[in-house]
Amino acid sequence: MKSKYLQKILGQISAFDNRLTDTMTIFIEYKKQIRGLTENSLLTYSRHLKQFACFCTEHNITKTNQVTLSTVQGFMQTIEEKADSTRYAFFVAIKLFLQYAAMQGKASKNVLQMISMPGPKSSKRLPHVVGEHKIFRLLESPDSKKDGMAFRDKALLELMYATGMRASEIVNLQIADLELDDRYLKVFGKGNKERMIPITKKACHALRDWLQVKNYWHKEHVLKSKSGAREHVFVSRQGCMIHRRDVLRIVQKYARRIGESKVGAHTIRHCFATHLLNRGADLRTIQILLGHSNISTTQLYTHLDLRDLKRSYEKYHPRA
Repeated sequence: MKSKYLQKILGQISAFDNRLTDTMTIFIEYKKQIRGLTENSLLTYSRHLKQFACFCTEHNITKTNQVTLSTVQGFMQTIEEKADSTRYAFFVAIKLFLQYAAMQGKASKNVLQMISMPGPKSSKRLPHVVGEHKIFRLLESPDSKKDGMAFRDKALLELMYATGMRASEIVNLQIADLELDDRYLKVFGKGNKERMIPITKKACHALRDWLQVKNYWHKEHVLKSKSGAREHVFVSRQGCMIHRRDVLRIVQKYARRIGESKVGAHTIRHCFATHLLNRGADLRTIQILLGHSNISTTQLYTHLDLRDLKRSYEKYHPRA
């Protein structure tokens, strides 16, 4: 099921109405169905390819086999003002699209061999993490006495900190994925990879409260039973599926209440991992919980731990 945002972008690409853009929409479908890309990745590719499609149309390029090295170079010049990482993301989307087209016999493999771009220098900036006491304040912020949707927000925040789930995983979570009696849930992460994650008692309690309210609202027709949305754990006031931007909005709403404007949806995931590591959890366990395919990604959190260690060392050692 495509989100309304992805459908809108694909509709805009299709509106160019030529063979090039027809291949683009088929490529996105291929990435979804065969390669199992996440909604976020599909949206990124679609936005980048839409901009490339606009450039091609303006230069009367309507077929994939008309795309040349100079076409790609010309387009990349139009986005020179963007950050290196953003420009590289555009380049990757275009190259993957052309690789798919070449595989289908619709683009020249010779062009692919000439197209190259060095990747951006990796950033050593560490993610923003806040202390346990501030996270606890964040989790206690929703007030169900003032707004019934606070039951949803409380469950969402508790679940994010209890599991370290990505925002994209939160929005796709279905009631059938929950095993609240055993305090487990099933998550489909990047590449549609499945993993099982334990849940805290507080998160289970918050989920039960929200699902009870949600079911009552459905029966009383307070929430509309939108197609495919009733099975999802988290929905909007209108009964629709929520999206990643909604998760970000919810997190930032309560983060502002505790004076933490820099806290976003992914911050809670970083806090989950860092707080576990600080309390003695091993990297392999954290890797499995986060759904990292490579432990080198998880090792980022050892740098955070060492940063705190160094601060304590410099503060307390008599000759530091």
